Amino acid sequence: MKVTSTLSRQGATTERNLKLPNFVYIALRDVSRSQNKEFTQGKTLYELLHFDPEKPCTDEISKTESFVDGRLAELGTDSLSDYLNQIKIIDVDGKKALGNDVPDDVDPDEITTGQVRVRMPDTTWEQIHDERERYLGEWIAPSLIKFVESPFNSRMERINTKQEIAEFLDGSLDVDEMESEIAVACVTGESDRFTGISKVYTIINDETVSGLPDGTTLADMKAMTTEEFNSYGLTQKNRRERAEQLESVVESEGLEPSEEEMIEIVRQVYDVGSQPAREYVEMMELDWISGVEVEGVFELAKEIKSDHVELITDDKHQAQSQRMPIHEFLMVNKEALHNADGRYETREEAEEALENLLERDSSLTNTQQKKAHNDFTGAIEELIDKGYELLFIAEISEV
Repeated sequence: MKVTSTLSRQGATTERNLKLPNFVYIALRDVSRSQNKEFTQGKTLYELLHFDPEKPCTDEISKTESFVDGRLAELGTDSLSDYLNQIKIIDVDGKKALGNDVPDDVDPDEITTGQVRVRMPDTTWEQIHDERERYLGEWIAPSLIKFVESPFNSRMERINTKQEIAEFLDGSLDVDEMESEIAVACVTGESDRFTGISKVYTIINDETVSGLPDGTTLADMKAMTTEEFNSYGLTQKNRRERAEQLESVVESEGLEPSEEEMIEIVRQVYDVGSQPAREYVEMMELDWISGVEVEGVFELAKEIKSDHVELITDDKHQAQSQRMPIHEFLMVNKEALHNADGRYETREEAEEALENLLERDSSLTNTQQKKAHNDFTGAIEELIDKGYELLFIAEISEV
């Protein structure tokens, strides 16, 4: 991972201690080491948070990008900038790449044993919001993965690419004058390094989306060979385009297969294994597959227990607390805690599962237990009240 630029100064700053997943910590550490301290862990984290359009962090660079995005909307469509943001490097799996940097004897997803000291502007801490700071490591993880998979090494590089495309659209810049390799790929539609450029190319050149002929049926797709798919631009490297094309055909025939049935359809059509087929389906927006998936509740409980056990000053009580099961220490129902994570048919069912964790289920042993119980139930209440805004709840689709 390489970060080439960010905003150096933005008012008062504050240093805070964070507990991060190992793969996040090592990525931040390696960037700060490899760039001769020019990029501290705080500066790197700052850019990652601001790089992800889904995060609430903004600064002066964000304003510049918003201006360029507006220009692109005027010259193309409102979605042009979004498609540019989604361009990825072909065959790069961000989570896998980051996990490979972690030593073999360390679990990439586990929280670092020590705290990481990070300094960022006070305005950024405020934008993150207090309730997210405790779990910032988990919250930043998806943004870090996106950054690794993106061909852009900073927002400024992304802005420069967007600016060149805007100038191409208004006729003030020719392809041979472009400095951005990504901009050239988007304008020409030719690249063996990037995926996702076909949508940008289509908008720029005002052409009909390439792909299978009109009227192609699912049966037709099942009968096609790899060479035939390649001839329509649906190569194995263009997974997203393949997924969208198959999704479109399935919808046009009025089919509503279950998720597992859709995975089997992908296997039959594109002759791929179960895991690649599942990844295809994850790229699709299958509106008829509804449900809510609850994730990370047990890991949250585990982390809160660990934090509060460390605060117990009496060695005997601390040792007893360490041996105590998580549900017992947090004074919550064991079955409710162990069964909270999973997929539910409706949002109401997911909320009910979380609400089962709000009642105290055992007696108090020490003050830290009470604080831990309050912290945990407070976090669960936020998950319910805030409509699954935090990382621990992943809504699959609207119910």
